[in-house]
Amino acid sequence: MPVLSWKYDCIHENQIEWYENEINELTQENNGVTPKSLAFFHIPIQEMQTAYYEYRDNDFTDTEDVKYYYGETGEIDIVVYPSEKNYGFFDKAAELGSTQGMFFGHDHLNNISLEYKGIRLSYGYTIDYLAYKDIKNYGSQRGCTVITVMPDGNFDSYTENYYQDKYQPVNAKEQVSMEPYYSESE
Repeated sequence: MPVLSWKYDCIHENQIEWYENEINELTQENNGVTPKSLAFFHIPIQEMQTAYYEYRDNDFTDTEDVKYYYGETGEIDIVVYPSEKNYGFFDKAAELGSTQGMFFGHDHLNNISLEYKGIRLSYGYTIDYLAYKDIKNYGSQRGCTVITVMPDGNFDSYTENYYQDKYQPVNAKEQVSMEPYYSESE
């Protein structure tokens, strides 16, 4: 994994223990049937970086472990910025079989969704106006992730840009460029 200049936090051992206990308790209450769940946190886990690099290094084509769903990356250099620590949350989620998808932000210009070893890993669009210099002038990365959970617990998700017609009554006064935040030359 590349060395980062920033030190980002991660999901700690006591949090993983809490997660495992909750899933086991819910499974027991559900007559041995493991509930399906989704997880949401700010900083991506290292497995998102692993999945993205595997996808990228395979000429942006699916592999045995990685399946592309939607989106793109806009960050430069490292592209995915996780913590340098990994206490095994992804492995525990895979072992327990409950968590079908994990959603995160942090890298404001990424909105890609990849499945890695059976678990969907997805960035949401950014909603901020302060993350990067002049980001308020760019709209291509701003919006939301729509998540639909079906009665059987499966889910689907997709992104919607905030500047599409259906949101015009809310954002009619904003003037933004729909060009990517970074140009091809950067």
